Parts: sequence; structure tokens; C-alpha cells
Amino acid sequence: DNSIPEPLPERLSENRKYDLESCKIRTVPIPLNELDGISTICIHVPKDNRSDKGRKVIMLSVNEILSRFKDGIPLLDPIEDMKIKDPNLPELIRKTEALQERLTKDEIHTMDKELKDNLYTKYLEKFDLRAQIKLMEKEIRSVKTLPMKDKLKHMKAVLRRLGLVDKDNVIQLKGRVACEISTADELVVCELLLGGAFNDMKPEVVAAVLSCVIYTEKGEDDIKVPEELSGPLKKLRQAARRVGEVEHDANLDVDVDEYVKRFKADLMEAVYRWCKGAKFSEICQICECFEGTIIRSVRRLVELLRQLVVAAKVIGDQTLQKTFTDAIKLIKRDIIFAGSLYL
Repeated sequence: DNSIPEPLPERLSENRKYDLESCKIRTVPIPLNELDGISTICIHVPKDNRSDKGRKVIMLSVNEILSRFKDGIPLLDPIEDMKIKDPNLPELIRKTEALQERLTKDEIHTMDKELKDNLYTKYLEKFDLRAQIKLMEKEIRSVKTLPMKDKLKHMKAVLRRLGLVDKDNVIQLKGRVACEISTADELVVCELLLGGAFNDMKPEVVAAVLSCVIYTEKGEDDIKVPEELSGPLKKLRQAARRVGEVEHDANLDVDVDEYVKRFKADLMEAVYRWCKGAKFSEICQICECFEGTIIRSVRRLVELLRQLVVAAKVIGDQTLQKTFTDAIKLIKRDIIFAGSLYL
């Protein structure tokens, strides 16, 4: 119903009597929503209510009732008369009366009809626009959800092919190891860890290899590294290529070559020399990175090694656990881990 809500009309009372000469009585159907209330007073309706005589009898009865109840015809009380025992009914009646009072006092009912209709039309337009906005927002959310569902499906396929979960999506040992790693690409690190790449590496070499996983700045693609680090770097790139190919085969938007190039060796020699006891000024000359970048990356490297210590405990390999712990001891020294540069 798009009509303006109006206050309830004044109830029938003494000053609303009907003139028998000027009034005409007709029998018409009335919709339920047009009823203002139901009275406790009943009048006798003659069987022949279509003749003028019968209708005048009804009018006389109505006027008699109005003269007796000068303050208004009493209405049927839902609690006292109808015996409705719903505990929520009194509160609903109170709210209805409060809303009716507000509606009666609203200034819109004192406005000019043209102005009132104009304001109400604008309100309906605003209400429709809000409904359209909610509908569009719902459509946007549904459109965004579909690609995410497809991507999630492809990512689950990657986890299954790499052995982190089984065909029933139950997490395996490799998956529990990956859960312990959050500082770097856990898939590549897991491939290195469980593929045995760290088994024959010394702590300083392990730290150098992992610096490639940590370093995220722009750098050279074909940087030269010392001979003792070229083999471990090759293992890292092989692991990264395997992960990239699995993700590409699972229909994820991954360029395998670009994925491998993400793991840069710019800090590899610098971290290796640092573990060997070089000074900070010396490693700054080895790589072209800013000093702040070096410090930030090395600290993140220590955090990754701590996570790998926990991962080694998960798989029960005490040798690897000792290797990672020793690498932390080699890295944590000097100005990089000083509490303040002013000490």
C-alpha cells in the first residue's frame, strides 16, 4: 500500500449523530484492513435491512447508542473481553498506541496536500533505491564468491598433488610441517625440507639458501654466487619450479618462469659471509642492497629458521633441528641484532 499513513479517524460520539432526513444507509462490503475497531455494543439488525423502514430502524439504534456513550463507543478489549492471554499483547498494545500518538502529532498531516504527496513520492523513490542498492550489493558478493570458490578448488588440488593432504583432504605430515611456516613460501620450503635438500648442507649454507626465500626486493635475475652455493641454489630453483608447475597444471594463474625468478640470490653470498664471521660493512659491499633491507631480511631469516626448528621437531629429525639452531647462532650477532644503533 503506497498511500500515506493517516491517523485513525475520530471515533463515533455524541457530536457525530446522523440526520435521518439527509443520511442514506447502504449495505456495502468492507475489507478487514478498513476496520478501525470492534465495539462491545451490539444492535439489533432487522431481517429486512434493504427497505427504507428497516434501515431507519438501524439508524435510530445507532443514534441511541451515540447518545448513551457521549465519550465514544467502547471498544472490545482484547484482554478483558476477548480473554487473550498472550504475555506479549500488553506491550504490543502500548507500542501501537505510542505509534498512533506519534502519527497524529506528525507535522506532515498539517502540510498542503500537494506538498505532502510530493514528499511522500520522493520517500518512496528513496525506499526503492535502497532496495536496489541492497540487491546489487548481494549480486556483487555472489559474483566475487564464484571466482574465489574456483580458486579454492584449484588450491586444494595443488595441496593434494604436493602431498600436503590426501584425496579426502585430510592433512598429512607434510601439511603439518607447512602449517609451522608463515614467514616465507611454505610450499617451496616444505619441498626443500622433506625432499632432503638440507640434509647434507652446513648451517651457513642453509641460511644462505633460505635468504633467497626471504628476500622480496627487486634484484638481478642471473646474479653470480660462489661455487659452494651454486649447487644449493640449483636445488632451490628446482623445488620452486616443481611447485610452480603443479600450480600451473591446477589452472592457477601462475607463470612458472616468473615464479622461479621470485627467489632471488642477491643476499645469498652476503648471508653466507655473515655466518662465516664477516663484518657488516663487508657484507654491505658484497651486495647492492640498502643497509635497512639487509637488516630487515636477516631478522626475517632468523624467524624462518625458528619456524623450521619447530617443523623439524614435527617430523622428528634431530639432525635438522640442530642444523637450523646452529644457523640461528651464527646469524644472531653484532649490529644487525643490536637493541639500538646508539649503543
